[in-house]
Amino acid sequence: MTLLQKQTFVANYSYLTTHLIEIMERAAKANNNKQYQHAKNLVKTANEMYMYASMLEKEVEIARQQKSIEMSAKHRAVESLRKERNER
Repeated sequence: MTLLQKQTFVANYSYLTTHLIEIMERAAKANNNKQYQHAKNLVKTANEMYMYASMLEKEVEIARQQKSIEMSAKHRAVESLRKERNER
């Protein structure tokens, strides 16, 4: 995820959860348990989606780092073989 994509995602998440929390607060004041519970479940769902997206982002970064490490190891192995062949 690029920085702009991350900022857009976080802004949308914040916008959504802010309004859902406002709905929860209005429902609580009006003693509307059904609407309160519904909004609470939506906030919980949004939080789970955020955590899932964050986990995916971390997994992608780990995969990139592993690939970089593997490529570095391959380059070192190739250079080592080149030096070994030139010494013969």
